[in-house]
Amino acid sequence: MKNMIKSRKPVILPSIVHAVILALSLSCLSIQAKELGTTQPSFNNIHPKYALKQINIQAVDFEQLTIREALEILTIKIEHQTNKKITPNFIIRDLKGAFKNRTVTMQLNNLPANTLLEYIANQVGGSIRYDRHAIVISPR
Repeated sequence: MKNMIKSRKPVILPSIVHAVILALSLSCLSIQAKELGTTQPSFNNIHPKYALKQINIQAVDFEQLTIREALEILTIKIEHQTNKKITPNFIIRDLKGAFKNRTVTMQLNNLPANTLLEYIANQVGGSIRYDRHAIVISPR
């Protein structure tokens, strides 16, 4: 009678093997990504709106800048703050020239890049659209 009743022991070995294979696979993918240079944070990995929200700009002092000049400085500050790991793609879409005579003047300290971008857009009467790979600023 004892031989007929067999206890079922949990099979742990296949689960461990699967875990090891998964860990090795992920490790190989990580090595390949590093070789391809795709491990740094960028707009390909994070939506631009949330990426800019995480970047803190220490100080800006804009005096009568065009929107293009203000965005160029913002780009440089974002690149500097992220050690060139994130470079925003700003597109100014102004078909009728509404931004032509508008300027940006502000002096601000310690704020997220997305907030600074909103202030820039507000001063020139613009709106912001966050696309997956670019940030489009156009007149309201």
